[in-house]
Amino acid sequence: MGCLIGGRLARGGHHVSFIARGAQLAALRAHGLTLNSAQDHWQGAVNATDDATTLGAQDAVILCTKAYQLDGAVAHLAPLLDENTLVVPAVNGVPWWYFNQHGGEFDGRTLANLDPNGVLAKAVETKRIIGCVNYLAGTLTQPGHVHYVHELERRIVIGELNGAITPRLERLAAAFADGGFAPVMSEDIRQNIWHKLWGNIAFNPISALTHGTIDQIAEGYHDIDLVTAVMNEARNIADKLGIALAQTTKSRVEAAAKMRGHKTSMLIDIEHGRPTEIEAIVGAVREIGRWMEENTPHLNTLYSLVKLKERFYSPSVELSGHA
Repeated sequence: MGCLIGGRLARGGHHVSFIARGAQLAALRAHGLTLNSAQDHWQGAVNATDDATTLGAQDAVILCTKAYQLDGAVAHLAPLLDENTLVVPAVNGVPWWYFNQHGGEFDGRTLANLDPNGVLAKAVETKRIIGCVNYLAGTLTQPGHVHYVHELERRIVIGELNGAITPRLERLAAAFADGGFAPVMSEDIRQNIWHKLWGNIAFNPISALTHGTIDQIAEGYHDIDLVTAVMNEARNIADKLGIALAQTTKSRVEAAAKMRGHKTSMLIDIEHGRPTEIEAIVGAVREIGRWMEENTPHLNTLYSLVKLKERFYSPSVELSGHA
């Protein structure tokens, strides 16, 4: 996501710097960034570094890491910030800041699953944060090369935590539009978070466990009650938070069935032997459920099974068929 969002912004005429490491950093420095889709191709030189102190203060810092990598990412933030710098966490699942400026009984409460030591809260002042939900589909095919699905959603939803449409939000939306995205300024960014999360909370962990694509799982959902059971548990929690999910479970699953051959990010992580974003997508919702004394037996089961799969599954081990 970092390469895709940053690359499109650079293509749109904005000065973009990438903080990277390892093979990705080497490729960006040596060959620039390449973006490919079935309809389009772009390649360009980009400014890439592993030392944030060389970049100076930025107008906006877009955090595009996996949720579990945020602790490491925010360690590099301080040199990039001045009084007006925005921080835009473009991450999956429930963000650590969710209950900041939330109102109600949970206002200001910390999600232990996401920020157990308060590292994120200390590094990023609430006043800087712009909430972000993206619907982009991209894959890093090799360091410095991203294949993305141009004909699918180009939508990026952004919003102030208090719901206001501010001049700084409008400037950020204009920058995304320059990059060829379809930005939406939301007056309720938490609603948008839940809209995306509601599907991810079922399809991501189930695909990680079964290795099925979204359409394969969705097409069988009438016979696999787990999909609807998980979505219903999540809806119950959303309802108690005042989030109205207007879409029916049936229509959401039918939409997922049209995503032919699409692998979830959690399945891709499992296939590559990486940690998953199970804490942000499932763990945080379970934690909120406990605050409410709302039972989540199906979410609990998926959470435990994915954690076990992270621990024991190795993509390099061939199954021999022997016990």
